[in-house]
Amino acid sequence: IAAQPYHVGPTPFAKGSLPSRIMPDGTVCLIDPKRPALCTRRLMKVPRTVMKAHWATFYGVFDLQGDGTPEIFFDYWPPPDNADSQHATLLVYKKIRGRYRQYLKLEAESLGYAPGGWFLKESPHPKAIFRARIGGSSGSGLFYLDLKKKSLDLISGDVFLEGDPEFEDLDGDGMAEIFLPGRGRDRTSQPGA
Repeated sequence: IAAQPYHVGPTPFAKGSLPSRIMPDGTVCLIDPKRPALCTRRLMKVPRTVMKAHWATFYGVFDLQGDGTPEIFFDYWPPPDNADSQHATLLVYKKIRGRYRQYLKLEAESLGYAPGGWFLKESPHPKAIFRARIGGSSGSGLFYLDLKKKSLDLISGDVFLEGDPEFEDLDGDGMAEIFLPGRGRDRTSQPGA
C-alpha cells in the first residue's frame, strides 16, 4: 500500500480482525458486517503518524488481551531513502482512561514493505502474528506480538517466507501450528518449510 501523503485501506488487512473499517472522516469504527457503511461503535481517529507515513496498513481491531476491549493495529514504513527505512513500525492502540491511546510502538527489521497480519482467537489467549520483509527480495519473516514482554519476536528463524503462512491445529490442542512456505529454491533461505 503506497501513500502520497496518506493511503491506508479502509478495511482490515489482517485475517481474523473484528468487523471494522475506517470511515471517510478517518474514524476507526466497529461495524455490522451486513451493513458495512454503518458505524456501530466509534473507537478513534486514524493517528497523524499513520496519515503522514509513506506506506501504512490498517490491520484492524482485535481483542488481543481478551478483556472485552479490543485493541487497534496499524503499521507504517518510511520512504526507502529515509534513514529509518530498515524498520517497519507496529502501533497498537488501547483504551486507557476512557479513550484510545498509543499502547505500544514496536519495530521489526524490514528491508522493504510487505505487510501481513493474522489474529488467532485461541486458548489460553488470543495471538497476533505480523509479517515484515526481512530478507529483501529473498522473502519475509513472521513476528509474534508478545504483550507480556511488549516485543515483536521473530518466529520464522532462517526461513524466508514465500507467500502466506498456513495456520492449522493438527494435534487438536486448541492452538494452531504455523506452516511456513520457505523460499529455498534459490539458496537465499533455508530449504523446506
